[in-house]
Amino acid sequence: MEALALSVRSKCQRLAAQGLSNVAWSFATSAHFDQTLFEAIAAAAAARMPELSFQNLSNIGWAFTTVQLRSVPLFEATARKVGAMATADLRDQEQGIANLV
Repeated sequence: MEALALSVRSKCQRLAAQGLSNVAWSFATSAHFDQTLFEAIAAAAAARMPELSFQNLSNIGWAFTTVQLRSVPLFEATARKVGAMATADLRDQEQGIANLV
């Protein structure tokens, strides 16, 4: 498992959003914890935040919680993204209501 973690660590920056989410989930559910791998996932996810969906964010957040690892930069970037998505959703709902009136 260590060899796999080492290999994935070097590829995190190139993974698509779903790939990052899958890797985080997979390693969180395994019996193997690699802090350096999770740090690489956090850096890659924070850098690719615009590409991450709510599902990706949820899976990555769950994985970090499961392994009891905090990444302040990742969690701050996630909070900004969720806030922006929620604001956009509220604007869409307001527009929909305005169209009905």
